[in-house]
Amino acid sequence: MSSASFSLVLPVHHQQLLVFLVDKAWDPATEEAVLVVASDGIWDVLDGPSSVDMAWQSAMQGSDPATALADEAYQRWGRRGLQGGYTDDISVVVKIL
Repeated sequence: MSSASFSLVLPVHHQQLLVFLVDKAWDPATEEAVLVVASDGIWDVLDGPSSVDMAWQSAMQGSDPATALADEAYQRWGRRGLQGGYTDDISVVVKIL
């Protein structure tokens, strides 16, 4: 599954809401989709299209897609080498529609 997408950043109570929208019509009767709701701990290190692809692949392999995204984000935060091994909060919910 791949998707062309764009992002919209909106301020929400001193935080950011990132919205990635697919640029094609979706027919739920014939197509599946992936909904990813996540904190900036995910979005600071993963982009929308790669997150959707990663979640989809994980789900198709029988694994938990939210865990796959959280694990990948955690690893990427670690590779940043920030003082004290800092990572941002990592929260994610994935729903295959």
